[in-house]
Amino acid sequence: MDRTQFLGLPYLQAAQAQKHVTHNEALRLIDASVQLAVESRSGPAAPPSAPQEGERHIVPVAATGAWAGEDGAVATFLDGAWQFVQPAAGWMVWVGDEQRLVVHDGAGFVPAHGMRLDDLERLGVNVTADMTNRLAVAGEGSLFTHDGTGHRIAVNKAASGDTASLLLQTGYSGRAEIGLAGDDDLRVKTSADGAVWQDALVLSRDTGAARVPAGLHLGAGSSLLQHYEEGVWTPEIAGASVAGTPTYHANEGSFVRIGALVFVTANIIWTELGGLSGTANIVGLPFPCRSGTVNRAPMTTAWYNSVSMGTDTTMLGGFVEPGTSHIRLWGANQAYEGTNLFLTDAHLTETGAIHAASTYMAA
Repeated sequence: MDRTQFLGLPYLQAAQAQKHVTHNEALRLIDASVQLAVESRSGPAAPPSAPQEGERHIVPVAATGAWAGEDGAVATFLDGAWQFVQPAAGWMVWVGDEQRLVVHDGAGFVPAHGMRLDDLERLGVNVTADMTNRLAVAGEGSLFTHDGTGHRIAVNKAASGDTASLLLQTGYSGRAEIGLAGDDDLRVKTSADGAVWQDALVLSRDTGAARVPAGLHLGAGSSLLQHYEEGVWTPEIAGASVAGTPTYHANEGSFVRIGALVFVTANIIWTELGGLSGTANIVGLPFPCRSGTVNRAPMTTAWYNSVSMGTDTTMLGGFVEPGTSHIRLWGANQAYEGTNLFLTDAHLTETGAIHAASTYMAA
């Protein structure tokens, strides 16, 4: 065997004359094959008419002229002639007119990005990656597309108290964050300075229910809706002079609050008044009423029993008294005559019932 296995470099032979010629040929082949960079791999089938010394090409398919029969070889122009080296699998070449690194796969040269790049410590595309941002990309955009039917991006964290999120920045200072930040509820957070953050939207991991902790603007107006709540409350009959300790068969109510607007219902059935005296009120509203006479909201009575208001009084009514947490009860006179009547303990029997509702503005 007179040549090396891979590059085909000629060996020096025992008692060989002019060994320097053989040695120089081997050096020239090494020089042409190591740290490969070629002008092109997709040019005309014929070699350039006026090549420069040291010019290199990957010979295209069906080459002609001096390149005939050397398809796929690396052709180097040296001392006025073309020399050829046949590449092997794994050879890497920089192609100048494509600005691309290619690799030989055993059959031909293919883009190097088709290779497996596993277990890289870090990777920067047009930017330097570091040990925190181990993958870094600088460009006008990044595209993740499907290879089949769909595409899913997963951001995983170790434990519930950790963070898995998308952070949006201005000048590398955080302005918005979407993800699982500190727990497993989905949060949308905002910041003016990257230091102080507020939750704009929170979606429960258990129920999917949404909370808007910072409030909500609806439509083009500037009013901020900051409160929504629904629940129950416990309505009771009480006297203004002596509250008393009534006994109830039922005293239950519900409420819905949207912003400052509160809608309440009350169902009260008492079996003893417990010594109450003075003006009668329904107390225990879930939110106090806003001050000012304009906020004196009427009570609508659906049904009542054992409330005696006299022969001239035919309708039980009431209003949410501004600046308080109670509904003041009154009786209305018939035929729009006379004056209305504030109810007292004198108008209530030891057993009775009131079913009512009201809508008012909370303080």
